[in-house]
Amino acid sequence: MCARSDQNTPVNLKSESTSEDGILFECQACREQPCTPRLDDLSAWAKLCGYDSSCIRLLEEWDEPERVEVTRESGWLAKFGWLSSRWSARRLRVAAVQPPFFNATPEAGKSYVACVHHPFIAKEIGHFWFLFQPSFSLIYGWDHCPEEIYSSHLLHVAFNRVLHREEKFALIVVTVQEMISVPAIHEVLPETSGEKPFGMFDNNFARRSWWERWLCYIFVYWDPDSDEGAWWLFRQDEFYVEEPRFRLVLLGHRGLHDSLVWAGNHRLSAAEAEQLSSFMQR
Repeated sequence: MCARSDQNTPVNLKSESTSEDGILFECQACREQPCTPRLDDLSAWAKLCGYDSSCIRLLEEWDEPERVEVTRESGWLAKFGWLSSRWSARRLRVAAVQPPFFNATPEAGKSYVACVHHPFIAKEIGHFWFLFQPSFSLIYGWDHCPEEIYSSHLLHVAFNRVLHREEKFALIVVTVQEMISVPAIHEVLPETSGEKPFGMFDNNFARRSWWERWLCYIFVYWDPDSDEGAWWLFRQDEFYVEEPRFRLVLLGHRGLHDSLVWAGNHRLSAAEAEQLSSFMQR
């Protein structure tokens, strides 16, 4: 047990200082701080780009705290800034080991505590998109919990402040500005066609990938090794027809230097649809 010092002395908890650029994490591969995200890397089909849920997740709704005086239990406590009673220093210790899961649907206009780590990078008072997934698909993926595709969202948030920062993770406060549910992407984003946003789903690809269907959605995941992977989410518009029509609504990439998701409404050509159908039949 840590010895207590000045246990009757009230102190204000201050947050650990951060760079003027906001949140930065050192890349464990190239040792650069940080790797530059490609959030502006938009093609003709993708209308927005954001972070995949593998590097950012919501923990709980944030209540803006009032100025609170707390008792010093150890010098470790002096690292933290203004915290609500629910986000005590003890809870921050727990979050460092196992962040809690957010088991509700976020709402526009509300603020939330989020846990972020490499390759996340953002500036305070900035804005960014990210993919929100419910708890089970966040742990096991859409390939094991495809029903949660219908309760997943793209969130456009404002980065308000840093609550706590350590070497490999940080807790931040974000406010949801806009939400697009995954099932509504094809209704919100303009339709595109003509471009080829994904490579050939050939035999070599099929040996390293798998797919899962849930109602009108088809989730394809490619995982050549543990450090890199890509996935696609297709929507099928029509069933029980000779030539089914598909559209690509989400594309994700996970690697050593980025963890991003692109969203659009790309209608597959007849050749692309046939290629996808053939891949699913292997």
